[in-house]
Amino acid sequence: MINNLSIDENLILRVEEVIEQNEFLKISKYFNSLKLNTDHYFDAIKNSKLEVTILNPFVDAIKKIMLTNLNIRIQLSGFTTTKRKNLPNMHWHKHRKTYQLDSEPFNTVHNYICVWYLHEFWEEALGGNLIVGKEESNPYVSIPAIPNSCVIHSASLYHGVTPYTIKKNDKVRTIMYSHWKTINE
Repeated sequence: MINNLSIDENLILRVEEVIEQNEFLKISKYFNSLKLNTDHYFDAIKNSKLEVTILNPFVDAIKKIMLTNLNIRIQLSGFTTTKRKNLPNMHWHKHRKTYQLDSEPFNTVHNYICVWYLHEFWEEALGGNLIVGKEESNPYVSIPAIPNSCVIHSASLYHGVTPYTIKKNDKVRTIMYSHWKTINE
């Protein structure tokens, strides 16, 4: 299911069931098995060929969503993944040019951020909604962190996360952040 929550020229899409469940579980298990660095980010997955190969179903799905629903052709320019048990406060921020393939300038309505939830378990009561907009005091949307769902938004927008804490020892929240640029073919 795809919900277009866009405001003005700023794209905001919420996508549920980004890829088929069996593919999602394979990818989720892979990324959840990796070790974290001290900043709660995986060191090993910044655009390595192995991870890009593992992510092919996701990359293909996002490209198809953008082309089929909005007639926009995009290309993955980079990604990273984080895994946390709690987040007392995620600062309101805008993504910047991070990857070599990111367009310059990056923060435009024609470049995109995709936040994909790779954890296999989540309850809305835990919190951790993604908030997206131009101002922290008045975000456009608040979207729950449902497994195998994503939020795609224009790189011109800010986002943040409502606080959350996971009390179960065996559960974590795993998120992939990816940058996409518009291409002309």
